[in-house]
Amino acid sequence: MSRHLTVSEQILEVMRRTPDCRLDDLVLSCKSLPLQVLLSEVSRLSRKNQLQLTLASTGSFTLQLLSENCRPRSVKSLSIE
Repeated sequence: MSRHLTVSEQILEVMRRTPDCRLDDLVLSCKSLPLQVLLSEVSRLSRKNQLQLTLASTGSFTLQLLSENCRPRSVKSLSIE
């Protein structure tokens, strides 16, 4: 049985696979999510110290998953839609 992941869970799952990535890469990995929803959730996760958003250069951001979120969760079946 699969369950739908929340926006936050989807972002954290992608970040667990690639702990240091560019924001553009995250957007491409979560292309089923509206951009505004994705960016709003990235902002919220950053404020909650779950990930770090850093300006790499003009118009380019990197994301880093903070340590407590790096542990994989034990979930039997994941469905990212």
